[in-house]
Amino acid sequence: MQPQSYNMQPRPHTPVGGSYDAYAPRGAPGTPGTFASDAGAKRHSDVPSTYFFNKEGGPAALAASDTGAMAPVKARGGPLGFVRRRPVLTGLLVLLLVAIGVGAGVGASMAMKSSSSPANASAANEGSKNSGAGTHTGGSTESPSSGNTTSSTNTTAAAPAFTPFEQWSFTDPNKKMFGVSLGNWLVLERWMNEDWMIQQGGDNAVDEWTLTQILGNKAQDVLSAHWDSWVTEAELDKLQAVGINYIRIPVGYWAFIPAANGEPYLAMAGQKEQMDKVLGWMSTRGMYAMIDLHGMPGSQNGDQSCGHTTDTINWFSSYNQGLSDQTVDAVIAWINQNKYKSLISSVGVVNEPRPNGNSGRLATLTSFYERSYEKLKSNNLTMFFHHGFITGGSPLDYWRDFATGKDPNYLVYEDHPYPGYFPLNTDQDNMISRVCQLAQNAVGFPIPMAITEWSAVNGGGTFAFTKQYYNTQVSAWAWSAGSVFWSFKLMHSSTKVLAVADYLQDQYSMLTMIDQGVITAPAAGQSAFDGIKALPNQQCGNIPTPRWTNPSRQTAGYQGRRRDVAAADGLVRRTRSKRAL
Repeated sequence: MQPQSYNMQPRPHTPVGGSYDAYAPRGAPGTPGTFASDAGAKRHSDVPSTYFFNKEGGPAALAASDTGAMAPVKARGGPLGFVRRRPVLTGLLVLLLVAIGVGAGVGASMAMKSSSSPANASAANEGSKNSGAGTHTGGSTESPSSGNTTSSTNTTAAAPAFTPFEQWSFTDPNKKMFGVSLGNWLVLERWMNEDWMIQQGGDNAVDEWTLTQILGNKAQDVLSAHWDSWVTEAELDKLQAVGINYIRIPVGYWAFIPAANGEPYLAMAGQKEQMDKVLGWMSTRGMYAMIDLHGMPGSQNGDQSCGHTTDTINWFSSYNQGLSDQTVDAVIAWINQNKYKSLISSVGVVNEPRPNGNSGRLATLTSFYERSYEKLKSNNLTMFFHHGFITGGSPLDYWRDFATGKDPNYLVYEDHPYPGYFPLNTDQDNMISRVCQLAQNAVGFPIPMAITEWSAVNGGGTFAFTKQYYNTQVSAWAWSAGSVFWSFKLMHSSTKVLAVADYLQDQYSMLTMIDQGVITAPAAGQSAFDGIKALPNQQCGNIPTPRWTNPSRQTAGYQGRRRDVAAADGLVRRTRSKRAL
């Protein structure tokens, strides 16, 4: 998120009420400078990496003799005399030769069909594998990044075979989402790469809305170049190496339907093709995807993360609600026809909506959630919904009635806590306590909870605490459905109008923290969840085993689980005083 006003100063965090006040929009922080390409990053052994090649070409060579032609008969001499002398026998011989010719033709035709059938082509190429450095098969060479094939036999490779993923389960206690967001890709956020934004559009380019207006006819070329370069395969390799199994893709509604009246976005201008490209990369790395509707018609929160920095929030109007319904329908239709449909297990239907405590807007938000849940569930997709910054009490308690009675396999409550920021927090114990409290509050909730934005940003002041703070959050967020880090990368800014200090930008960037050693890779063969459980310095206690019923409800076991949490909280207080940084 970013500041509301145009004075370019980061917006301080306003507490939301209740004992947990770490709910906040992203202000104006970001990540590192440049990232070296790492195409040779290791991949886990259980990630499919086999590519199959179907080669074009003619059927197997037929017999050398052409059975459809007869050698010319000499006008005079032996054969002709034989025909004249033995007309009946000659006729029988001709019939026999015709029969032989027909049989040979049928056999050749069957050979053609057999050699070109998908099953035989797959079997013929079954041993062809590609680990990222190219594969040689029958004289052809394919680069997995380009998809081009060169061959002395002029063959052409088909697209790599794709085996659908098994359905992701957010209620599986042995599977946890360990993800990262592709921020500032398909929805621009100036603070994450501020120098670039100023270079492209000047000081007045504060978001995607204003940049598009300023660029005019140049907008398509500038944005397309950005989309092509901001996310790379080498970066996905680095994310895979530390166990990332889920990618959240923030995208504006304008990728799926025409822009609303008066909104200048480049609508349906290549964003879906960009997602297809990255989904293809994810498919070979075992990564699932969430399509997150970050920008909605009329602006749902006024932050640059929705595309438009404004004090006027019009998303709750009936006109924009209608467009939002169309957007959800279009997203579902696009997923259903997508080759990589099985990767896309969830949809975030609106990122960080701000009803600002208005009861009418809360009713509109709830109605939108109800409609979207029914649509997504009927299409075997899980809906993620944000609490809307509920004030005057616990957001979890506010949304309990909405969640109760719904299928926990298709509905996930999401939160975006930043206990170390909004404003910058220097109290290490306070940050850890907030993290553990939120994890404990999720225990017994009718549906899974996921933390779909969080960071290592803190004012603790040491590398050791940053690493501990990161490990504690990864573990705590696994108490329910898991988490998604914000974001995969950011850049240092020389201007720092919306961007923050370089070290804070770094703590928002997963790729930077991998390079710095804050984030370490799991042991070989470990699942993401096993890697999380093996992390040191987890301050919230052992990860409980959550259970949900269908339909969701609070069962008799709820209080028992709360007692387990209370015991874990006591462990937190005892171990915190002994913590060595």
